Amino acid sequence: MSISEVLITAPARLHLGFLDLTDSGSRRFGSIGMAIDTIATRVRVARCAELIIEGHERARAEKIAVELTGELGIAPNFRILVESAIPAHAGLGSGTQLDLAIAAALRSLTADRPVTTQPGEWARRGRRSGIGIATFANGGFVTDGGHGGQTVTPPVLSRLPFPSEWRVVLVFDDQYRGLNGDLERRAFADLAPMASADSATICRAVLMGVLPALAEPDFGAFCAALETVQTLVGNYFAPFQNDAIFTSPRVARALEVAKGVAEISVVGQSSWGPTGFCFVSSASAAQHLVSVLEAQGNIEAGLRFLVCGANNSGATIKAVQGAEQATSV
Repeated sequence: MSISEVLITAPARLHLGFLDLTDSGSRRFGSIGMAIDTIATRVRVARCAELIIEGHERARAEKIAVELTGELGIAPNFRILVESAIPAHAGLGSGTQLDLAIAAALRSLTADRPVTTQPGEWARRGRRSGIGIATFANGGFVTDGGHGGQTVTPPVLSRLPFPSEWRVVLVFDDQYRGLNGDLERRAFADLAPMASADSATICRAVLMGVLPALAEPDFGAFCAALETVQTLVGNYFAPFQNDAIFTSPRVARALEVAKGVAEISVVGQSSWGPTGFCFVSSASAAQHLVSVLEAQGNIEAGLRFLVCGANNSGATIKAVQGAEQATSV
């Protein structure tokens, strides 16, 4: 019996920094990041007589669907319902996860079997970072190896489960948008190469700090190493963020307060932001931090806060069999 409907849930991700932007070696970029729970893109796709797009991010989903059906050489006869969507241009990987979710659904329906969540052979993303592709596949905390001369998808160098008791408090500012599209491409083209010493420090902090601290686990060591990465990466991209580490000044001020509230923590920005984060060692510490930030008037100022844990499994793909559901979602 053929598959009539596919439901994909793809987790948001934090992009926590690039490893090498020097242009001095045979590889470039390389990055670290992790999948988070609580925020996800959820897409339901069914066979249909024509292309119908419903729900969130309709324009974006339609563009992806038209491109993908063209690449696959199939008729655009699908009904796509985006039940929930990761906030766009907030630094959480919304475009990558929507693209991968729709691609996985269409490939499952076309092949009449659920595709694997290993998208390396068919992903259309990963021009710079492979974090979104890797977290879609398996979740967890990922290090990718960037791009060499023949790279299609940045290779995953390490994938570690993120400790279940640790939490991250996200800080949202909906009045700002992170760089994307042509502006992002122009930024990467115009930025001067990163200093070799800074890249070397970042690589050492990741290899001998972040990753061992996750493996043991050691929250204090994790925070110290990630702070080094975030400071150097943030300073590098500051020229395209109003000469600041954070895209949103309000997020920056809230996180400055957070550093004084959360003991042994690390703050930073995911990708181009504006979403900021603060890692804390427990759920209770996260809730305490949020209560302090809310009490200081940050909600009235336009900020939002969300406590997340890690997604250590990646996207889920559920297929429904039966012709009777072929035209409904």
